[in-house]
Amino acid sequence: MPPHGRVEPAPAARAGAAGGADPDAVAGADADLLEQRQRRADDQRRVERALRGDRTAFEELFVAYRERVYGVVFGYVRDADDALDLTQDAFVKAFQKLASFKGESSFFTWITQIAIHLAIDHTRKKKRRRLVQLDDPERGESAPLAVEPAAVAKGLLAEELRGRYEEALEGLSDKHRTVFVLHTVKGMAYKEIASVLDISIGTVMSRLHYARKKIQALMGDYLEPG
Repeated sequence: MPPHGRVEPAPAARAGAAGGADPDAVAGADADLLEQRQRRADDQRRVERALRGDRTAFEELFVAYRERVYGVVFGYVRDADDALDLTQDAFVKAFQKLASFKGESSFFTWITQIAIHLAIDHTRKKKRRRLVQLDDPERGESAPLAVEPAAVAKGLLAEELRGRYEEALEGLSDKHRTVFVLHTVKGMAYKEIASVLDISIGTVMSRLHYARKKIQALMGDYLEPG
């Protein structure tokens, strides 16, 4: 016990004082951490209830995360109807695989990974369908386009650019692609991504840097220098 009954500051407070950190910022960080832990504990209890047959428990998870999952999926497919369908598919698949959720990551991280894989598969299938539809099945040859050549060229360039971008995304590993989409497409801050994926902010920055460099290399001449 400290002499004369003096109370020692908490470790976080001592660290803040030694480093000149704002005590309010330290307290806020502690509060955020406690909130994250509480959310994960609540989600784990919901999962356990759902596994025991409580359907309302999974509905609570759906209501809690459907909009965030939809936002991530839309960042991949860029189509509102497709994103809605894929979001619903992700929750159906999550319910079917619920027993495999061990709580090693947050529920949002887990279902986001499911949703992202579905979005990637959807994008690949849609691209293959577009290639098939370029040929006219009635004539067995390319169908004429009833639009101005300049508009055709512009549309083809935009389509080619989008296709190259999608290929670049597909060329990333899951962990790099996820960070890239969450930050660049969904607009999440480093801290939020770190919380969602249960990784450090340094890891978020490293993966994002790698993803950007890889996409720049794959996009090549489509990107302006600098």
